[in-house]
Amino acid sequence: MPPHKIFLILFLSLFIARFALERILAALNLRHVLARRHQIPETLKEMVSMEHYERSVDYTQAQTRFGQVEAVLSAALTLVFLFSGFIPWLNAQFQALNPGELTQGVALILAFTLISAFLFLPTEMYEIFIIESRFGFNQTTAGTFWLDKLKALLLALVIGIPF
Repeated sequence: MPPHKIFLILFLSLFIARFALERILAALNLRHVLARRHQIPETLKEMVSMEHYERSVDYTQAQTRFGQVEAVLSAALTLVFLFSGFIPWLNAQFQALNPGELTQGVALILAFTLISAFLFLPTEMYEIFIIESRFGFNQTTAGTFWLDKLKALLLALVIGIPF
């Protein structure tokens, strides 16, 4: 068997094993939390009311279930990026501009990062504006959300781009 096929099989095996293990651990953790839904841990009994504790259990359940969906989307997107030919195509687009190796590499990473961030924007917004709002944890407005995105982008540019 050619070495690249061995590497591919090894990569996919480890990718699937990690994915499955993380999903199993998340499900086991949720099952553990739900089984103790009406039992505040001793260390928290004096600090947390039963109502707040049960609400935290509900939040954990919502976050875990959403996390499972998000993990599937992330794994699928990773496999699409790796095996669809998109990254080599994107690299060829930058290479055609003949910018030099360093500039081409930085542009490729920046473009890939922006595309990934854009694709995960709906899930991030759902988590913040739907799930967290449902449990009263969201203090973020749409303006704050977009301002935070802009700040994160600018910080990534300043820290991440070699000069």
